[in-house]
Amino acid sequence: IPEENKTDLVQVKVKKVESGTEKPLAGAYFTVYKDKDCTQPVVEVGPTNISGNALSPKFVKEQDIPYWIKEVHISKFIRQKRMHRIK
Repeated sequence: IPEENKTDLVQVKVKKVESGTEKPLAGAYFTVYKDKDCTQPVVEVGPTNISGNALSPKFVKEQDIPYWIKEVHISKFIRQKRMHRIK
């Protein structure tokens, strides 16, 4: 196959953990973007499972451009886990 006709299919694997404890968190969603401003979505990833892991569908990776990932939605359970009492 000529070089210009090759396509690279890739997947993105994420692991969501609680800050400080590294405890896996389920229910998080992410979006992969092909621009730093996160305006050009490529693929969605999630929800994370009970181990905190999620795998995106396969997509064609464009050569020589960086990709960006952003958490776009977290479950009620995670939000509740992040709440802290203020004294």
